[in-house]
Amino acid sequence: MLWTEFSASIRHLSPHDRKRLHEAFLLGERLHAVQKRRSGEPYFTHPVTVALRLASVGADADTLIAALLHDTVEDTPITLDEIEAQFDGDVKSLIDGVTKLSASDVAERPTLDEKIETLRKIFRLMQQDLRIMVIKLFDRLHNMETIEFLPEERQRGLAQETLDVYAKIAGRLSMSNLQYELEALCLAVIDGALYEKLVALRKQYIVTCHRVQIMIMDRLEGLHPDLTRKLTMHFEIKSWDNLRVQLETGSAAVTGVASATIVFVCEDRDACYRILGALHEPWKREVMSFQDFINSPTTNGYQGLHTTVILEDGTRVRCKIRTKEMQEYALKGVTLYCFNQQKRAQLRDILPWTQRISPLSEDTMERSEDFWESLQNDILGESITIHGPDDQTVQLPRESTALDGAFFLIGENSLRLRGLKVNGREVPFDTVLKHADTLDPEFTADETVKREWLRLVMTRFATAAIRKGLSSHPEEDREAIGKELLQKSLEEHKRGFLEEIDEKILTGAMRALGYHSTTEGFTALADAKLEANDVYLQIFKKQRKRKNQLEKSSHAVIRYEVEMENVSRMDRLNLIHRQYGTFMQEIRYRKGCASHMTTVTLRLILNPSQLSMLLDELEIAGARHVRLISRFTEVSNILSLALLIVLWGLDPVFSKVILNAGVTASQFTLIRVWSVTGMAMALLLLQQKPRQSSPIPLRRLSLWLAGSSFFLVSLLSYVALSSTSPAIYNIVIRGNTLVVASPLLLQQRSFSQFGLAWLFTVAGLLALSSIPDSGTGMLLSAAVLLTFSIYTMASSYFQTHERVQARFLQFFFWTSAMAAIASLPMLLLPSTFHPVSWSLLAATVLFSLAFVGAPYLLFYYLNHYSGYLNIARYINFSLAITLIAHWQLFGKEYASVLAVAGLCMIMGNLLSAAPGGKKILST
Repeated sequence: MLWTEFSASIRHLSPHDRKRLHEAFLLGERLHAVQKRRSGEPYFTHPVTVALRLASVGADADTLIAALLHDTVEDTPITLDEIEAQFDGDVKSLIDGVTKLSASDVAERPTLDEKIETLRKIFRLMQQDLRIMVIKLFDRLHNMETIEFLPEERQRGLAQETLDVYAKIAGRLSMSNLQYELEALCLAVIDGALYEKLVALRKQYIVTCHRVQIMIMDRLEGLHPDLTRKLTMHFEIKSWDNLRVQLETGSAAVTGVASATIVFVCEDRDACYRILGALHEPWKREVMSFQDFINSPTTNGYQGLHTTVILEDGTRVRCKIRTKEMQEYALKGVTLYCFNQQKRAQLRDILPWTQRISPLSEDTMERSEDFWESLQNDILGESITIHGPDDQTVQLPRESTALDGAFFLIGENSLRLRGLKVNGREVPFDTVLKHADTLDPEFTADETVKREWLRLVMTRFATAAIRKGLSSHPEEDREAIGKELLQKSLEEHKRGFLEEIDEKILTGAMRALGYHSTTEGFTALADAKLEANDVYLQIFKKQRKRKNQLEKSSHAVIRYEVEMENVSRMDRLNLIHRQYGTFMQEIRYRKGCASHMTTVTLRLILNPSQLSMLLDELEIAGARHVRLISRFTEVSNILSLALLIVLWGLDPVFSKVILNAGVTASQFTLIRVWSVTGMAMALLLLQQKPRQSSPIPLRRLSLWLAGSSFFLVSLLSYVALSSTSPAIYNIVIRGNTLVVASPLLLQQRSFSQFGLAWLFTVAGLLALSSIPDSGTGMLLSAAVLLTFSIYTMASSYFQTHERVQARFLQFFFWTSAMAAIASLPMLLLPSTFHPVSWSLLAATVLFSLAFVGAPYLLFYYLNHYSGYLNIARYINFSLAITLIAHWQLFGKEYASVLAVAGLCMIMGNLLSAAPGGKKILST
């Protein structure tokens, strides 16, 4: 295009500005001289077209110069400084605003995305000067108009990005004409068949609008001739989304979609309200259809009165009543303000949402995906209007909570919230707000903000404000909170305690996430700038990569609990269910018999990433006790428990068989402790990533007490079994639960429970004592019981106070090794060298591994994954196994007495494991 043709479009500029434009035109033409577009056209035709479009909406000289030169810094050797030297004013900042970031700008920063960071830059600079975004929108419009020259995959990507971002931004800036153009171009690329159907439907719609417009004008002229003299009527093109809804749902009368949209352009505001009354006079108004955007403008600054009337033939007509100024703004939006320096200052009040960009950008710095999510939800998503104190009105994203609303209404003052009222009624902070709700905050003198609030908000804007409030707390407190959060994540993944992780591994994980020290990382966790799950994944990333290399989808069962009466919480959870509807196979609700909680079970097919995201979303929405129920885990837990019961039940029986075969108690003890020690050492050496865990402290009395008592339990067990039957031995040993739980029962003043438990236990012991020659065996078994109780308490104390969980194999090895060391003096006993066959020795070694070492590991596995209280009641079945095996191998003498004694001991155990005795058992 020649300058003479272009100059015809800029006659609204002064001679001085036209001269500047001429210089810019010549510079751009020279810089892009050898470049071609994919269509084969000279490249400079693109910036010229963008500038022409901007000139048609009255753009100023600086904006037009920037449009002509907007690609020069990216695609030619010229620099911003060189441009600034030639063109004064805002040209440099405008060009800088629309210039893309390069790959080198985000190099070596894995959490940044080049495209999203370019958007962040545009939005951040747009807050100072909206002309940047206007240039970008017209730039994107021309790119979409010439999109057919791009590869098909690139076309679809560009169209989707335009639809997701730029078309929505045009709407937020009230540039309706541009928005509809962009949406049409995108739809034609993304779904051409649907686009053709919508174009045909729009043609039908236009015919309907013409008919309706004439009908309404005729009626109004007859009723109010004076009012209609200065009234202009237009029909408004229906949006593509509304056309899509009409196409999908069919009959407009049934679906609530208006058959026509008519715009009434009035002389002034007073006339607008008079036309509103005139429309409601002859025709019935649809319930809840009236909206007053004159007194309460929308997010994009739009004003007008909206109502829907139903004509005599049932045609539903959406009526939009505006003044001439309102009509012009509805079509052209911010272009009426941003090119005029005096009017530009008013944009801050017209578009208050632009002031939320800066805190969102700062809060998501170094995290591109988080900024993208914030942009989609807080800036470009659907919104509702709520009312606050002193007739204050604010718009916020749909699905926002009452706490979100407080931050949108009163900003940082919300950090001192004591309570919130919605429509005059006090509500929980996480109550989901509805359109037109009234919100009244109540304050305290001091800050009340806490990290839990982050789970009660849905918007990034409120999240940023809460994080900022949290960051003002003392660093020591925030570090402690961060440690608690990471510990919780470790517990959720069954990875033990934070203290068990090697300091170098932890520091390396924090550095990989962008934090120079563990202290800095922990405070970031407390401020919610870092998620505990991200730290966990970084610590165990190599294992995770091996497990999830292919990210295959698989069946998953998720179970959680919720109060069905909490309507707002159920709304959020049901929304999540709908979002994952395509993956859902089944949802089941089960009301607790004696509880107000309902258990919800979800069966889905998800890949590991989706599964992790869903679990997080359910917790954030307020679901309680969210847990993943693996089919494999369920089956393995049942099989492990069954195997444990069988092994523990057969242990004393087969031990008696081995003792009767000629192995002495001292030999049996040595073989047991050394076999188990060898097994523990082998397992420890085979453990994956041993360097990830810190070593357990060996200079602890409780550890040595556990090791020595483990040896004594072994020795006394075989001495006792040498002089009594397996049935008597195991019945006495079953009193372990009661012995351990008794101190807590007394501490909690559960005297009746304590008394009943001991009454059943004593009754069982008295029944056993009626068996002839049982006294010695019972006393030795009681000694085993006492020693085993000491082992249990010492072991539990050490594991609790030294935070042993992931390092359990270390604990298993060292207690076994200490027991083995304690057994060495037994080599001095003559009975140790009693002659025994090699086959019997081998059988004893295998027995020790299978019936001592394996049950020990099984019990820890079950206790770790299911909890003691979930398995304690089943362990009593081992006594039944013992009695059955005893009767099969040694006869049924005194069978009834043994059965009664065993039943009494079981009753004593069950009473000690009831609510009063749970706490110590869970340890």
